[in-house]
Amino acid sequence: MADDNIIQMKVDDEFTVPDSLAVLPLQNGVLFPAAFINYAEESGLIVQLGEWVILNTCRQLTKWREAGLPSIKCSINLSIKQLEDPELTNRVAEVLNSTGADPAQIDFEITESALMTNTQQCLGA
Repeated sequence: MADDNIIQMKVDDEFTVPDSLAVLPLQNGVLFPAAFINYAEESGLIVQLGEWVILNTCRQLTKWREAGLPSIKCSINLSIKQLEDPELTNRVAEVLNSTGADPAQIDFEITESALMTNTQQCLGA
């Protein structure tokens, strides 16, 4: 099992997982992206989930830097719903400012399906 195929979700006061996610299948205690990404997109939770990922990634990168650990690059996947949000860049800037994260450490990625779904909007961004 490759590490890049696993996602771990830490649930706290900032992100509440709805009961309907509890029925998604676990494989050896791991919830794989294929099991919940479609659900999150269809239910509208993908934007909230994406914002949580950006915030907590930035927080963690800052904690590691403050602990004196070597600088690393981290990639964050953006959903098509996030790309459609005209406030996305403002939200990211706010998170970077509030957490003190170094933007040079973060790469934002889009999937091929997101690009194919809305090519013109992606090219104009």
